[in-house]
Amino acid sequence: MREAGWSGMMSLPRELHLDPDGTLRIQVLPQTAGLRAGSLPYQETLAGVLKTLYQASGEVLCTGVREREMQFTMSAGGVELLRVSYLPEKHAFLIDDKEIALQPKDMPTLHAFVDGSVVELILSDRIGYTKRFYYEGATAPDVTVLAMGAGEVKMSGWKIAPISKNRLTTPARNR
Repeated sequence: MREAGWSGMMSLPRELHLDPDGTLRIQVLPQTAGLRAGSLPYQETLAGVLKTLYQASGEVLCTGVREREMQFTMSAGGVELLRVSYLPEKHAFLIDDKEIALQPKDMPTLHAFVDGSVVELILSDRIGYTKRFYYEGATAPDVTVLAMGAGEVKMSGWKIAPISKNRLTTPARNR
């Protein structure tokens, strides 16, 4: 901790509410959209829609698939950081070998935030999932995001502006 200059992990502030049927919903605070610093370009490939989160910083939102399987992967330097699958026959997500069932009315959506070495997911506005990844060097790597879904998946992406100019994870602070 002393060598790195920081320790632990924080998550984005979340807003919880109940639907009229009593289903708990989770969303990041609407003010989080104020951190968006422009849209990320995307590339359509034979495999799916591809976006790059430069220096492991950005936000992506995947929607549009309900009847077909969807695959969502994040990689850095050729190493897979995270894989999420939507399984329509079970109406569930599969993350890191953990199956997360959705309610019958839930639309399968995936909202991801990446900041430095943390990935935060909000699945179908119901389930929060956070994962940490590690990298060598003082600069966070570019993270490649690939969404595959038989031509149906839609992925939006945004750059994220830092909330502070002297972030604890910046290289100057780590020296």
